[in-house]
Amino acid sequence: MNKLCCSRALKVCFMTHCLAVSCLLSHSAQGVTEDELLTVSFNDILNLSSENVALLTKTSEKKTPASVTRISQDMIKSSGARELSELIDIYVPNAQVWQHNFGQNHIGFRGLVSDRDTQFLYVINGKTMNHRAKLGAASEVDLPNLQDIQSIKVISGPGSAVYGAGAVSGVIAVTTFDGSKLKGTELSIRQGFRENFTNLGINSAKQFDSGGRLYFHYDITDYNGANQKYAPYVLGRTIYPNEDTTQQPIARVGQPISFANLPNDEASAFGLTRHKLHLQYTHQDWSTWLRLTRGGEAFEPSRGVARTDSSTVYTAFDGDLDWRHQLYQQLTLATQYSHDLTLNSKIQFDASYGSFDIQESKGFEDLFRSDREDEYQLKLLYTNSAEQLSYAYGVELTHLRFGLEPYRFSEYVQEEFTPIDDNNPLDNSPWSANVFSLLGELNYELNNKFSLFSSIRGDIHTYTQAYWSPRLALVYSVTPNNLFKLIFNHSNRRANDADLRHGFLTDSTAKNEAIDSIELRYDQYLNTNSHYYAALFIQDAEISSWNTRSLRTFNIGDYQAYGVEFAYDYTTVKHRFLLSYGYVNQIDFNLGPDGVGQSFSAQPYGFGDDIASWWQHSFKLAYSFDYTQKSSFDISLRYLAGLQGLKDLAAYYNTDQFEEEALKRGVARGYDKAFRPSAFVNLGTSYMVNDSITLRLEGQNILGLLDKNLNKRNFLAGRGADYRAEAAAITLGVQIKIP
Repeated sequence: MNKLCCSRALKVCFMTHCLAVSCLLSHSAQGVTEDELLTVSFNDILNLSSENVALLTKTSEKKTPASVTRISQDMIKSSGARELSELIDIYVPNAQVWQHNFGQNHIGFRGLVSDRDTQFLYVINGKTMNHRAKLGAASEVDLPNLQDIQSIKVISGPGSAVYGAGAVSGVIAVTTFDGSKLKGTELSIRQGFRENFTNLGINSAKQFDSGGRLYFHYDITDYNGANQKYAPYVLGRTIYPNEDTTQQPIARVGQPISFANLPNDEASAFGLTRHKLHLQYTHQDWSTWLRLTRGGEAFEPSRGVARTDSSTVYTAFDGDLDWRHQLYQQLTLATQYSHDLTLNSKIQFDASYGSFDIQESKGFEDLFRSDREDEYQLKLLYTNSAEQLSYAYGVELTHLRFGLEPYRFSEYVQEEFTPIDDNNPLDNSPWSANVFSLLGELNYELNNKFSLFSSIRGDIHTYTQAYWSPRLALVYSVTPNNLFKLIFNHSNRRANDADLRHGFLTDSTAKNEAIDSIELRYDQYLNTNSHYYAALFIQDAEISSWNTRSLRTFNIGDYQAYGVEFAYDYTTVKHRFLLSYGYVNQIDFNLGPDGVGQSFSAQPYGFGDDIASWWQHSFKLAYSFDYTQKSSFDISLRYLAGLQGLKDLAAYYNTDQFEEEALKRGVARGYDKAFRPSAFVNLGTSYMVNDSITLRLEGQNILGLLDKNLNKRNFLAGRGADYRAEAAAITLGVQIKIP
């Protein structure tokens, strides 16, 4: 496979550069004094070295060697977002959200979106929260209350050099409140109409005389979702019982299906309430937090997998068809201690325990699948930050346990549980794995114009050989406010642990997924209020996907693409304006030996040359205006266009050689409504009644009042001619502050 960057020689160069050079040069670094730090003016804040989400070492925000979108709590409040995926969709350039019949809505970055959310990492306070066995970032995406979040920083593009395996397309890094910026107690109530939900939440903080602080958050949600009237489910092909065209159609092309038992869009799994609890205590250099979340959704049945007896019959829907539920519960306990060794150096210790329950029903039969995985992790990191040279190195140890009996938090769990790898009859007993990781980074100011960043992470898993994720970046500061950045990345995603285990038991190989990328980015800070950037990126990725025939995840081929991004932001005391445009175009896709049945692109079959599940053009706008001290107005727009790749894939499925696939995924000839642009507009206004009470009114997806099809979300896995429109909805909110 041809690579665009990061050859084996370059990887070795990265290792020696990060691990050896940093040690050899460390004694030559000169630090700044405490008196010098005290003389820095407020206007130089962006140029100050500080903790950086894309690095292990400190550097100025301007020189960050990655594309990072920063979302504050104020931006969260003004967005009208009712879940994390919607928030990412509103603010992050070149990020998209896709529907799926076999899982929650999936988030994608820069042309990469998967039927399992395993290509990006979801991180809270430095702790990765992904499900390791199979599902990836499967928790918290559906929870509607985001008031416990102080900020979110989203890395678009590879991030494994810092965060480890899995960050091939991006990282969503959440920082929660810790009690330092909140006084007293806040109560919140949100009520949704048309997309029906009720959320009750409490935020509370207490400062202690000893200097410690305690933060508490809890919210509970009853989420019924939007019914077929407001959120229609539309197919791209007319379906007849047993494909007998003499009978009355079950569903007609381009028209909402009318099954009485169709689940509401975004409805909670089993109708259960969703919960989030976060408790955090911080004292000086020590912080400990406990987090418990429960959520999950019911999913729309997919065309072509209905069962009328013990075998699969590709006649799509049955009038008695039930749907699938996926329920999760995640418990995390983490502690962090940081100790300053000198003015410039410190050591940081992290320890954590995580437990992740997944419980799932397959609605076509009375079958429940349930499983728990546990993770124990230790991390030690040493950093030395000086004026010219900063470096870091560390070690991370992870112990994973799989196939455990889930905690009994629901009556929907059967007495006998089935491990999540229920397609593997070889070994249903609990099993474990270990991961050993090394981290290194060098941040070197060559002169007042050039800065060099070199990071590397190496991981070795019980069932893999060692794999390395290096990054090399050069930043050229034309002036302090005009910067060019050239960034090389090689990131890995370890194969799902369930697939690694299966490979071990069957003496087969489960391949890692990898991406090489080159990004050229230009940033200009026009003044203290406004900034824009333009970026060009090229990426070469090994794509892994679920194979519906073998019921496993395989490497399906090698993909090359390029893309461009542009973003502009303007912020004052009263105004905040954000504008972005993203474009991705496939260069080539070479089908691998395990790519039979893949739905990533129809190019290998001679149909077009585009990615199937990706809008080529994405345009986003968000504006917030505080028109008085008590009142504000907010609006956001997302416009998506260019689904030629899906049209090409549908044309391929309609060929004579794929009669079975045509029933599942084909499109009626001449039908193109599913491939037309989608647009989403949110409006909101807030009014502060007094110092204690704030009222908020929001309208989500309001273009759906004119045409529901404008709000459509297409489905993944080659079913893109099928879509479900998001409901035009209203949300009322009240926030009450108690001193």
